[in-house]
Amino acid sequence: MLKYIFIFLIMTGCMSNINSRKKFNLFTPISLSADTTKLFIKDFLIDEYLDSVSCQIPHFLNENKSELFLLSNQNISNLSILKLWSKGNSYDILLRKNKMKDVTISYNPQGVKYSKVSIAGQFNDWNPSNDFMISQDSIWILNKKMNPGKYQYQIVVDGIWNLDKSNPKKVSNGSGGY
Repeated sequence: MLKYIFIFLIMTGCMSNINSRKKFNLFTPISLSADTTKLFIKDFLIDEYLDSVSCQIPHFLNENKSELFLLSNQNISNLSILKLWSKGNSYDILLRKNKMKDVTISYNPQGVKYSKVSIAGQFNDWNPSNDFMISQDSIWILNKKMNPGKYQYQIVVDGIWNLDKSNPKKVSNGSGGY
């Protein structure tokens, strides 16, 4: 019986110690959008009221402090901290700059006429309907924001998937083709 009383005292003592400690919230870093990132304050402060926000990135809150808008541009640092203040406590959230760049992808069909050209690759989940190209002076062009890197892709012309003949770099698809 004495053993159970001892265990009960230890557990209640630990529970009161846990409740008296400051609550630490660990947030996943936020990757900023290329222009404006919208955050819902309730995603971070579930049962608390937001007092204020401090951040090196240009930002603004809506009137009832339920949504925060972070305005990105090329001049912001790669990493910064967003501080949410509630009841005298600050909650820090790491912000990562978006590294997307404006890229122009072009396809020259070498005089062959097509009615519809798109591109499918790792950058759009291999979905050709996500990125249709526009014909300009017999060259098909797509302007897109992309992260720097190398991507596998195929050109889809009038619904038929093709390798880009003008690109000498080829990667095996693991099934005996490219």
